[in-house]
Amino acid sequence: MTDERRTVYIVHEGEYSDYRVLCACENEGDARRAVEAGVGDGYTKLPLLPDGHIPRKVAVHHATVRRDGVITHRSTEDDWDFSEFAVLVVKWGTPATSLYVSGLDKARVEEEAQKQAARLRAEAEGLTSP
Repeated sequence: MTDERRTVYIVHEGEYSDYRVLCACENEGDARRAVEAGVGDGYTKLPLLPDGHIPRKVAVHHATVRRDGVITHRSTEDDWDFSEFAVLVVKWGTPATSLYVSGLDKARVEEEAQKQAARLRAEAEGLTSP
C-alpha cells in the first residue's frame, strides 16, 4: 500500500457565516479555471483523507517575531494529522510587520523564532542586509 497523499482543491465563495464550498476539483488547474470563470472567489488545497482516517487534535505552536526582535508565543489546539505541517512554517504577515513561525514541535518553533529575531535585530542595527 502506498502512502501517496492525494489532494483536492475546494472552490469556495464568501466569508465567515456566508462562506460556501461550491465544488471540489481533482487538480489545481481546474479549480483556478472555475474561479476565473466566475464560480467562487477562491480555492483551497486540502488533503484527501483515506478511508477510515480520522484527524486528531494536536497542539500547534506559534511564535510572532516583530521587526524589533520581540517574540510572543501561543499554542492552539487544531484538528490536524498531516505530516506536511510537522515542518516549520515561517512567513511574513500582511503587512510585513512580523514574521510568523508555526509547527508541531514547540522547541523547534522557539529555536527558529530566536534565530529569526536575531536576524531581524542585526538588520535593524545595520549589521546585515535584508
